[in-house]
Amino acid sequence: MHVSAVTTISADPSFNPLATGFNNLIVTAQFPTSNDSTETCSWYYGGELDCGSGVQFYSGLFGGCVVPAPGTYDNITCTVQTTDETNHTITTLTITQPLVAGDISITVGCALATTPGFINGTVKDCHSSLPYDVIVDATSRIFNSPGKFACSNGGNLFYSYGTMLTPSNTTCLASAEWSGQNNLQCWTGYLAVIVVILWH
Repeated sequence: MHVSAVTTISADPSFNPLATGFNNLIVTAQFPTSNDSTETCSWYYGGELDCGSGVQFYSGLFGGCVVPAPGTYDNITCTVQTTDETNHTITTLTITQPLVAGDISITVGCALATTPGFINGTVKDCHSSLPYDVIVDATSRIFNSPGKFACSNGGNLFYSYGTMLTPSNTTCLASAEWSGQNNLQCWTGYLAVIVVILWH
């Protein structure tokens, strides 16, 4: 039997998008285990990760998993699991270096496989501005950077359900969003006063 296709491939966290500066992205793939001595399987990733030639983690000649030593920017694991008399190889690639902004593509492929597995995504900074006149004051917009919400129109920060935001601290999340940004709006003048009266 040879590998016909990668069964599953997924990333943790999902990177659609992922914040600039995030490290320890984990990509996991699973496929039927080959008993062909000519089979080899490798991870391929490019762009700022720069590994176009691939990193081999499986060799039929050597009986299965041949996990390389942790690299400068990555760590790879490989295990063979047997369930219901079927062998599956599960491999993970952990990107340990901080990611830079841009598109990213990661592929796991085997020499005898008809279909490789691949996963694509985008790495970007957390936004400096949000809907409803909300801005973020931050010296950096990469993963884990602190910031403060503010209103470009001089108004007050409220959530759409009426709760006033105090304090206005935030952090750039792995999802390239600011913590607490959802449903946040800036209200000015009498509208803000009315909401405070209604909700307090």
